Amino acid sequence: MKVPPIARHYLAYDLVVRSELALPGGIVLGDGDPRIAAGVDIEIAEGDAALHGPTRDLGPYRLAGDSLLFEMPRIARYRCDAGMRIIVERIGDTPEGVAASYLIATALPALLWMRGEVVLHAAAAVLPGAAGAIAVGGTSGSGKSTILRALVAAGASVVADDSLCLRFNGAGMTVSGLAGGYFVTGGDDDMARRFETVPADRRLASTRLAGLMMLGARASSGGPALHVLGGVAALEALLASRHRPRIPTLLGNNKALLPVLARLSETLPIHLWNRREGVAGLDPAEMAWLTARG
Repeated sequence: MKVPPIARHYLAYDLVVRSELALPGGIVLGDGDPRIAAGVDIEIAEGDAALHGPTRDLGPYRLAGDSLLFEMPRIARYRCDAGMRIIVERIGDTPEGVAASYLIATALPALLWMRGEVVLHAAAAVLPGAAGAIAVGGTSGSGKSTILRALVAAGASVVADDSLCLRFNGAGMTVSGLAGGYFVTGGDDDMARRFETVPADRRLASTRLAGLMMLGARASSGGPALHVLGGVAALEALLASRHRPRIPTLLGNNKALLPVLARLSETLPIHLWNRREGVAGLDPAEMAWLTARG
């Protein structure tokens, strides 16, 4: 007889999530946590993820009514319903950990877009003594997780590894993510990635955003360079930083999203960060820049 999965509660993107799958990076909430009693924001369960009705497709995403389907071939199908629930259907003997890695990489960001959130493809951390988080954006493989690892080694607290949720409040911009750890690539295969946890006292569920550093082209010579982006260049950097940008396009959210990003580009310090080719760690000048802007 199949044993029913045991659900756990997590804090993810400053939301309460009840999940039947492990949620890497989510902050585990104890059964008596008052945030659970206040209400669950997102449910994640295993089951049949079939999509019903006529669909509109864009890339690997299919939308039918208020449900969006993402399928990772040979791994799992993920159906996101109305910004409230994710159904995960594992394919074959896919291990739970592998299915969970795509859950947090694509399905959860998709659900956040469905909830009307703004999601950037960025890591974020708060350095010791800093008042706010520094976000580091860039394309996949540009070195975001490597930089985050170096910041953690320097004593920083983690806000997010790969997906960053932005919210305006009365005091400005706050950010949240999966603060419990980060993935380290072990090779070209995503399945070889290793998850590194961070201590409980170095996890920040939500904090103020102080600045965004966009990783640019690597320089073959000279030292690292940091350039201020303003106006159209700042807005273009934010547009390029949208996580899974085809999802808000498929949902028809871009018209409402543009003025939000335009406002952010006018108020948030945004820099282009060109690093030296072949250098993985942070040199003293780079660490000084980041500390000064936190």
